[in-house]
Amino acid sequence: MVITGALTVEEIIPELAMQMSQINLWIKGLGIFTALWVVYVTVLFVLERKRMKRLEVIEQKIDRLLSRKK
Repeated sequence: MVITGALTVEEIIPELAMQMSQINLWIKGLGIFTALWVVYVTVLFVLERKRMKRLEVIEQKIDRLLSRKK
């Protein structure tokens, strides 16, 4: 927008509305990205937790086998 003099309300309002709609789209995009990131992190947390439980079971089995040999 080039300021060439005094702007009227009829010129300012459409320009302001267009800029606000662009900002609104960026905020929506950021919100969608954040929601997807939270889902991704939650899924990773659940999978990692299951993996750690499996490793603990394997560790316990190894400990039992080693204690039998002594």
